[in-house]
Amino acid sequence: MTDRELAEFDIPVPQDFVQRVQRGVRRRRLLRAAAVGSAALAVAGVVVGGFALAQGGSPQAPVTPPAAASSGRSGPAGSALDGYVVTSLPQGAVRAGEDSFYTARVTDKGMVNDGTGPGPGDPSASVTMRRYDRTDGASFFVTVMRPVTGDAATVGAQLLAGATAGVTPAAARFDTSVGTAQMFRSVGNEITTYRAVVATPEHVVITVEGNGKARAPEIQDVAQSIDR
Repeated sequence: MTDRELAEFDIPVPQDFVQRVQRGVRRRRLLRAAAVGSAALAVAGVVVGGFALAQGGSPQAPVTPPAAASSGRSGPAGSALDGYVVTSLPQGAVRAGEDSFYTARVTDKGMVNDGTGPGPGDPSASVTMRRYDRTDGASFFVTVMRPVTGDAATVGAQLLAGATAGVTPAAARFDTSVGTAQMFRSVGNEITTYRAVVATPEHVVITVEGNGKARAPEIQDVAQSIDR
């Protein structure tokens, strides 16, 4: 996810969201959505390349999820997200709304979401995002960014650069079943948000982020649960 998307979601808001927002109300543009700052880190900067969780409220109307589970983690989090499956969620978290999808231009600074989309010959990536909410106000965003045009290795490296721009490593790297990951933190004036960034051998970049009420261990657990 990029910083703009997260910011818009509160952690990501796609083109599609931007258009809706301009018309009235959209989810939050990967990432300005999220009532409690769910903007979603990465998606926030998607517009210009980094993913930084917006630390404020989300422009979209908050989604009221079903009652939280009484104990234990939630089960598999629904259908595949661009070929990847979230096999476990934090306790009480449930899928909120439909997945977001769009294609964005990619530069050496990451993804660019300025509403124009990639032009002929521009390196680009598809962005597929899903949001999970919990009744305590916590929101989690999972975004899959896949190179579409241009050299896949180069585009993947640029996506990774955008996803890790403006944030600080919060823990050592760790392996997942789909690639290597690392936790990052973004410290704001009032809240600190966390993001896990997963780089796969196929040059796909996956981010898992949350708003201020999503805890770092929960985000890391979601990243480690991602499978094919």
